[in-house]
Amino acid sequence: MKLLLECARPRSDAASIRQAVAAVADWDATVAQSMRHGIAPLVYWRVSQACPETLPPDVVKRLLTCFHRNAGHSLKLTGELLKLVSLFERAGIQVVPFKGPAIAWSLYDSPALREMSDLDLLIRPADARRAVELLVDSGCRPAYGTDLRFFRSGRELPLTSSAGVALDLHWALAPSWFCHALDLDRFWSRLVTVSIAGHPIRTLAPEDLLVFLCVHGAKHFWSSLHWLCDLAHLIDRTPLDWDSLMTYSRARCISRTVSAGLLLAADVLGAAVPPAILAGARACPHTSRIASCAQLWLHGRPVPRDFRSLEFQFQLSLVERPSDKLRFCWGVIEPCPADLESLTLPRPLFPVYYAFRPLRLVAKYSSLAARRLFS
Repeated sequence: MKLLLECARPRSDAASIRQAVAAVADWDATVAQSMRHGIAPLVYWRVSQACPETLPPDVVKRLLTCFHRNAGHSLKLTGELLKLVSLFERAGIQVVPFKGPAIAWSLYDSPALREMSDLDLLIRPADARRAVELLVDSGCRPAYGTDLRFFRSGRELPLTSSAGVALDLHWALAPSWFCHALDLDRFWSRLVTVSIAGHPIRTLAPEDLLVFLCVHGAKHFWSSLHWLCDLAHLIDRTPLDWDSLMTYSRARCISRTVSAGLLLAADVLGAAVPPAILAGARACPHTSRIASCAQLWLHGRPVPRDFRSLEFQFQLSLVERPSDKLRFCWGVIEPCPADLESLTLPRPLFPVYYAFRPLRLVAKYSSLAARRLFS
């Protein structure tokens, strides 16, 4: 795991990478971990610059294959993104690409170094229905149908474009139980322009992107080095208004979430977070406990079999106000696409899903607990 951490640093050190390469005892496990964490292309790039001659030929071949595959996929996703942005512009719908190509082209030495599985597009909530219709009319296929009532919690609709590219249409940047934390009106008013394949594209301002990355990583338990790598590169390569950033996070009651992300980026990948902010994060027992918990998985500890329940506890620990904890619990029972897959009802009977979902969750997790007990 040490090699992966060295390669993921925004300012990697060739000597440290050579030492980490010399210490690798199981290359199969190392390559598998790099792929699981979504940084195999970056590992290949860093090692090929520091000490390409020291790797076993079969390892070089596997990592090079990952690099070439990702480069081709990156170009495909970038081309599809530019088509979709043009489609929305012609329809008069403002759209903001974030994550994916927007990060790959602006924060990495080459877009081929950042893995991406899909495209993420943000639109205003008032445009959600029209945007869905536009995408479907253009040949996109929704993964679970287009009844947006099943997406009230996640507030994103997964689709597949006519070119076979996966994309998520968002009308919020966080689940419903965390949406109070992200002031979308503020985000929309502060958009910046980045160059994606030579095209000027509007995307999130650096401070807003940092807040989103901290929320997104926390939502997923910081279980992948890929997300922390984005955060560290953003901190390293972009001038940030730290005072404004921390004032905003306190005002929106997400200081635990943001501080934990910054603490992880500094401690795990050496991101240049101001010392005063790190000192405050370490002094907060909630923040330091959250960061310590996440570090276990980032340093290679196996994910436990009851990961989902731990993820739930982890997310709940991020919520700072009692009222938001209630909102979090309500979000858990909001009908979602999995309920629709399990039980198909006529549209007028949608309220029945509020009773069905808790029953489905009890049955699901009771079954999982029984299997663990008797396995």
